[in-house]
Amino acid sequence: MIVVEEGGDVVTFAATSEYSSRGCYTGVAEFSAHADRGARGRGAVGMTMAVLILAAEQAGFWKLLSRIFVETFSTSPGTGTRRWSSS
Repeated sequence: MIVVEEGGDVVTFAATSEYSSRGCYTGVAEFSAHADRGARGRGAVGMTMAVLILAAEQAGFWKLLSRIFVETFSTSPGTGTRRWSSS
């Protein structure tokens, strides 16, 4: 887990978990990331994801995946995904 704090408050975090215990998924991890509303748009999530990706590679993961729901207002620019809106 990668955590970024500002003034003692957590502003963003990202973490990985094993995607599946099946052997064919060895090296694949699922990730999640979150940013406090005040931290969005400042590059904090992109920086957090960059560090998470390096840590995942060092741990032997070669693929990271995540599920992003349509109801999610926005996704991290650091993931290379588009911004989503439920409206």
